[in-house]
Amino acid sequence: MKSTRTRLNTIQILNLLLLFCIISQAQSQDSKTYRVIARSGLTVRSAPDINSKKINVIPFGTEVTVKDKTTVPFEVNDNGYKILGTWFSIQNDSLSTQPSYVFSGFLKTIDEIANSYKGIHTPNKMFDRFHGVYQFNEKVNGIVILDAEEYLNISDIDFNNYISQETETNEDIYYKNTFVTLYKNKKATRAFNHLLNEEFYVYFEKGAQKIKIINILFYPSECAESFVVLELDPFISNSLGKPIMASKINLELTYASFLKEAAHYNYLTDIRKLGADCGFANDNGHIQLFAKYKEYYFGYRNDPDITAIYIEPYRQIIRFDQQEVNIQYSSFLDLFGCPCL
Repeated sequence: MKSTRTRLNTIQILNLLLLFCIISQAQSQDSKTYRVIARSGLTVRSAPDINSKKINVIPFGTEVTVKDKTTVPFEVNDNGYKILGTWFSIQNDSLSTQPSYVFSGFLKTIDEIANSYKGIHTPNKMFDRFHGVYQFNEKVNGIVILDAEEYLNISDIDFNNYISQETETNEDIYYKNTFVTLYKNKKATRAFNHLLNEEFYVYFEKGAQKIKIINILFYPSECAESFVVLELDPFISNSLGKPIMASKINLELTYASFLKEAAHYNYLTDIRKLGADCGFANDNGHIQLFAKYKEYYFGYRNDPDITAIYIEPYRQIIRFDQQEVNIQYSSFLDLFGCPCL
């Protein structure tokens, strides 16, 4: 009889252990780790209500453990773009012992962040002949041709000798008062010299203008990407805003700010930034949209200070596919050499 009781006790213990494992597994499945994607931080509140007490703000990129998910809906309206979600109860012992709730629309799992880059770049051949236009200082503007390394003959050039020269010659001229040093050498740029005096349609923030190429320059870099610059004839009027893109193709664009679409793109950008291999803390990567052609939006990002660049400028043409965004064309100046970090 004693052995039977002992065997029953053992079975009961095993059953209790099994039940404990099942409960622990269920709890671990319910309590997932998320990261904050709100660029300005995520507000923690005492109840699942926007009017409840504000406890704290969790910084962008911080990991958060979700304890429970409510069914209380909430939405954030960013210039017409609606971010939908509910309220999540989170583990918040370090901030407060009272219940803590956050809006789920600004939380993403590690998997969601990792998958945010999938299918984003879908180049469109229609835009193969487009190039970014950049302001190198207040007077020097140029069309930038990327992926130009194999066409530049710069292996025999002594760039230190260029900079040490006190006088500039017609063949060896450079701009050193621009945000990157620009060089001129006809032998180095012989694959592009035929573009001198050619005219391109330059797309500004508020319209387009045909402008002539007056110089062929280049920027060499060991870590960042080398590129060719087709210097534009100085344009007199600033009524069209900043120059953004150029092409031999003349498109009839609709010019506007498109704030809702920009907010949509920037929301997705904040997610992707957390999964980026190379990034800078003060660079949010946000875009400004300025024009549209059919279903395609034209956008850019500039550093407000063109004399000293601290964020890398880019130009993009994008298309929205429901809640996703497809980048159809991209001109990105890698000035800080991510490959060398």
